[in-house]
Amino acid sequence: MALWLFLEIKTHLRQKRVNIYKLNIFFIIILFFVGRNSFANENQSQFISIINEFRDGYSSSFNELKINKLLLDRNKKLCDFFSEDTVNWIGVIESISTNMEGKGILSIEIDKNIFIQTWNNAFSDIFDNTLIEVDSTLYNNLLEVNKGDKVQFSGSFIEDKNECFGTQNLTKNKKINKPEFTFIFKKVKII
Repeated sequence: MALWLFLEIKTHLRQKRVNIYKLNIFFIIILFFVGRNSFANENQSQFISIINEFRDGYSSSFNELKINKLLLDRNKKLCDFFSEDTVNWIGVIESISTNMEGKGILSIEIDKNIFIQTWNNAFSDIFDNTLIEVDSTLYNNLLEVNKGDKVQFSGSFIEDKNECFGTQNLTKNKKINKPEFTFIFKKVKII
């Protein structure tokens, strides 16, 4: 969308003989302020929008019942709009490491304080199988990836009968304000 808009403006201004150099600088400034996920696909943008909508509706003065209702409503809305599969979402590597067995642990931030990640230990992962196997293609593809790298990824959320998409947060407050969604990564590449 942003690229299309840029090309339309550039074409229009070229007809009016505006300095293209100045227009290019303007576009770079716009991209800087729009943020790192400006080219996220529509599903990802909608996912982020729902998370932020309910995060904005939260107050630390809410009692536990109201927090629970807010979380239930958010989870219902997520379930209504999305399947567990994602394709070509964009984010920034928050952390990349291994567990005691050498399996890969990965966390990607898709927007401010919204994380998509594997479990960080074999015990928690016993039923979900999110940890990245050492002998997998994905593991090998991650060898040159570092914290802060912008990546495109695909995979599946872990379904949870109570939450729609499982989170790793221990408190409802954190599930709303800094959600950590459990995820099985299928592809990750630096962009």
